[in-house]
Amino acid sequence: MGYMCDFCGEQRSMVYCRSDAACLCLSCDRSVHSANALSKRHSRTLVCERCNAQPATVRCVEERVSLCQNCDWSGHNNNNNNNNSSSSSSHRIIIRGKL
Repeated sequence: MGYMCDFCGEQRSMVYCRSDAACLCLSCDRSVHSANALSKRHSRTLVCERCNAQPATVRCVEERVSLCQNCDWSGHNNNNNNNNSSSSSSHRIIIRGKL
């Protein structure tokens, strides 16, 4: 099922807030980050859909999942042994910016 929200402890975490170093469910993310002008500026990203523990850094277009650096490297390194690096990298989108 994945890791539980660091704030409520009841829902599955979906978002990682770098400023708070916290994994939050969508409901808590909305309430925590609408509290004031400073928290609205926190940079957030999706949680890795494979390990459910780290912030996602890439979106795999082929598999349609958001992955952290470790899961991207280990999963795709094993799956793409027959592909050259340019073809395997063209199926990924680097995740940047705010949610």
